[in-house]
Amino acid sequence: MKLVRLATVSTVAATLAGCLPPPPGAAGGGGQNPQAKLEQRVAAMEEELAELREAQKRSGASGMQEGVEALALDVEELRSNIRTHQGDMEVLEHRVERLDKRQRRLYEDIDARLRRLERASEDGAGKADAEEDGPADGEESGEAASAEEAYQNAFTKIQENAYQEAVKGFQRFLEEYPDSDLAPNAQYWLGEAHYVLREFERALKEFNRVLKEYPDSQKAPAALLKIGYSFYELDDMEGAREALTRVRERFPDSSEARLARQRLNRMEEDAS
Repeated sequence: MKLVRLATVSTVAATLAGCLPPPPGAAGGGGQNPQAKLEQRVAAMEEELAELREAQKRSGASGMQEGVEALALDVEELRSNIRTHQGDMEVLEHRVERLDKRQRRLYEDIDARLRRLERASEDGAGKADAEEDGPADGEESGEAASAEEAYQNAFTKIQENAYQEAVKGFQRFLEEYPDSDLAPNAQYWLGEAHYVLREFERALKEFNRVLKEYPDSQKAPAALLKIGYSFYELDDMEGAREALTRVRERFPDSSEARLARQRLNRMEEDAS
């Protein structure tokens, strides 16, 4: 009889395993994110545009101005298009991460239930005790969906160049959803909104919070880079040089490290 019960447990295990998708992380992937490559190219264009403006000022060639300004409009339009898609991508990444976590919980729950069934069969109990579960998936999904909507609403203000409204939206998001997976992104974009408004002191404060509260987030390299840029705009070349050097040391293979090197080279040329 005991052998029959164990066989039944094995059959259940095989059936459940066949119904599930591959475990998280089983599928491989690679290659550089196309959006990251586009960001690199636009950032490089912005650096070159700044150099062209400086050259035009030094030469006094008024004929260059029309071409430089036209290029500036094209770069800004491209940057705006990137922002439009970036918010959507970040929300999609958040959804994928949330589904991955739910899938992992499902595997862990099934594994625990199968172990209880095996123990019950071995002990002849025929019944396993139910485990205490966390919040229901429906409740978690509802809160996550609300967070995504609030984040998207705030990011839409970035896309619309309504940066004051974006500041309010991201501040409200961080107050209401401090534990959301989107919180590091919201903190970064709060700093970015202040940066675009040329409120560099406030931008520094928000970018530093990214590093302090979310040091391992994907936004950490960009936040440190923007700290360097903010110091540069405040004419604090020592602070800028220190932050940009840290970008290269901490994130040597990132696109931010390349941009930091470009700005450091530009600072050296300006100083000579």
